[in-house]
Amino acid sequence: RMLWRTTATVRTVAFTPHDGGAYVAAGTSDGLVRFGAILGANNATAAPTKIDAHRGAAVLDIAFHPRGALLATLGADGYVRCWNTEEKQLPLLWEVRVPGATRPSSSNDDDDDGDDVFGMTWHPSGACLAVPGAARVRLLHADSGAVLSAAAIGLRLGGGGGGGRQLR
Repeated sequence: RMLWRTTATVRTVAFTPHDGGAYVAAGTSDGLVRFGAILGANNATAAPTKIDAHRGAAVLDIAFHPRGALLATLGADGYVRCWNTEEKQLPLLWEVRVPGATRPSSSNDDDDDGDDVFGMTWHPSGACLAVPGAARVRLLHADSGAVLSAAAIGLRLGGGGGGGRQLR
């Protein structure tokens, strides 16, 4: 059964439980996020809310807050944005520019620090959103998007023969 029709490529989908059903969100290559409810056992769907989440830049990832009240989106425009799912029009609560959060393998970003972002996830308590990159993890405060931490991760890339380079 088709939930919604789109001509763009669906890049990411997420579900969260809600009132005997679930919310579903889908992010597409044209920067739009479709958000709606799947209601009860018969999987009836309410008309989706559509937002231009990343102004034409592809939506790379979406993540529901553990309590379902927030939806974070990551776009190829280099921003993480957080939306209030408790209001019908999904108002924007905050946005944070994440250096290097661009299309994978893109080198056109002037402030690119090699941190292509590959996904994000909420802490189980809902206090913060973890946004990983190639060399660091940023923790963003759930209420404001303020960067709580941007820890570098020392990982060795390369084959098992002792080669490779260390990321700091």
